[in-house]
Amino acid sequence: MQKLGTLFDLALPKPPEKQQGQTNAQPPKTPPKTPPISSFERGNVQYNKPNIKFSQNWNNKLFGKAFTTIRLHSDYKYIIGDLHEVLFEKKKEPQIMLGVAQIVTKQTILLRELTEFDAYLDTGYNLAATTDIIVNMYKNCDFTTQKLDFMLYKYQSVTDAWRNDLQRIEVVR
Repeated sequence: MQKLGTLFDLALPKPPEKQQGQTNAQPPKTPPKTPPISSFERGNVQYNKPNIKFSQNWNNKLFGKAFTTIRLHSDYKYIIGDLHEVLFEKKKEPQIMLGVAQIVTKQTILLRELTEFDAYLDTGYNLAATTDIIVNMYKNCDFTTQKLDFMLYKYQSVTDAWRNDLQRIEVVR
């Protein structure tokens, strides 16, 4: 029976096996493959620095201790426990970093499974209006099969922009 290693063991490269007649000479060292600081890898996919961007402050949700968001499903981008920079970016205005938030929970759903409760919580609008918002936001999606991630984020830290510049970010009514 083969011994299973720990995750740490599995992440380390195995040393080359010694061939007969070989000395204990060390193989040439190669620098470890590390992604640039501004990106991360998960599986075979490389992402830019993990962040979540908003162009609207639906329901004034970005200024509480926690907020929800509905995004196109991703097995790699949205993992419970991950930290993301929260960015607000209106057209023709500089991007504002509001803080760093952690994904607390995530539900993967189809658009038809969204409830009135979910809709009001996330956007402040009823189910029909929220459905229209999502369909208009992601115009090229087939929502009969496209999965969505409905997530709850909790701030771990906030910036001065979050504390002081709230008036710059309009509340969508």
